[in-house]
Amino acid sequence: MVFTPDVALAPGLTIDREIVARWLSKKEIASRLDISEKHLIDIVKWEVSITPSLAVKLEYVFGISAKTWLQMDITFQETKARLDEIAILQTEKECYKNFCSKNIGILIKRGLLEKFTKAEDKIREVKSFMWVSLLSSIESLYVQPKYFRQSLKFDNNIYALSLWLRLWEKICDTQTVNGFSKSNVKKLIKEIKPLLSKDRPDVEKIQVMCNTHGIYFVFIEENFEKVPVKWVVRYYKDNPVLQLSNKWNKTDIFWFNFFHELGHIAQHLWKKQTLIDIESKDKTNEKIEHEADEFALSTLLSEKTYNIVREKPSRVAILRAAKLNNVHQSIVAGRLASDESVINFWFKEASEFRTNVVANG
Repeated sequence: MVFTPDVALAPGLTIDREIVARWLSKKEIASRLDISEKHLIDIVKWEVSITPSLAVKLEYVFGISAKTWLQMDITFQETKARLDEIAILQTEKECYKNFCSKNIGILIKRGLLEKFTKAEDKIREVKSFMWVSLLSSIESLYVQPKYFRQSLKFDNNIYALSLWLRLWEKICDTQTVNGFSKSNVKKLIKEIKPLLSKDRPDVEKIQVMCNTHGIYFVFIEENFEKVPVKWVVRYYKDNPVLQLSNKWNKTDIFWFNFFHELGHIAQHLWKKQTLIDIESKDKTNEKIEHEADEFALSTLLSEKTYNIVREKPSRVAILRAAKLNNVHQSIVAGRLASDESVINFWFKEASEFRTNVVANG
């Protein structure tokens, strides 16, 4: 919380009082200070700041330390700026609403923002979190190739999305990663494979494994309002980031998206580039998305095994295929449910095998 006085008291007021107390004219005081009378009048009128050299002269003439004069001037200048800031904060109230109260609540719950009552303090808190002095600058900062492909037209709430993106940067800053090379991806897959048979992904263990092989891993459990993003891969500092959202909260979808992004890191990602999956009709990178899909599918389930269960999908076939590939049954069921060619396998039936990434209640 920032305290802002109602008025800004300038050092010129103290100078004026000292002049009156000594029964001297401004002209004579100016001579004693070795400055022009106009300069002195400008100081008294708050139009000129006190410099260090002038502060020393004031110390000789009025017996008040140079440090005190400089501190008075700094306090005056800051107070003026704070009063100007209040006017700016008033204009930013509508802009602040675009972050969505639900999203702000998520960051408060995570301990990244304080819970304030006054609107001005809430806005200041978000500015500090976002590293911006004006909320409006977010629009130019986050709609750029660093975060989006130039061809991608993002029509949703850029403020809510920027908050989400800033959160994963904060999470990355808490992780320590080793050096990265493309060859690390195969080693990482080998280590992670035994986790595929679990009911729910062990997010903490996945993060440790990713960090060991030079990849930041971020899984944001909470679903941000007005942020239709499923995943992001990009470089942060000198290492790639694999970030997943909790869209649909299904284990099989989590793993598919994880290996899809790992496929991007292995095959497509380079520095100063971002690949982000927003729910849109943009088909700019259809080829590399298909390649990442194939990478994920082949990693999760062998094509030979899948084709067998696909020809005659049943509960027994799903369980057999899952056991054969040492993966959770929801991975097999989820693929069948999303396969448009399997017309006789209803999604409702497949969903019975699927588990949530995050347990409900």
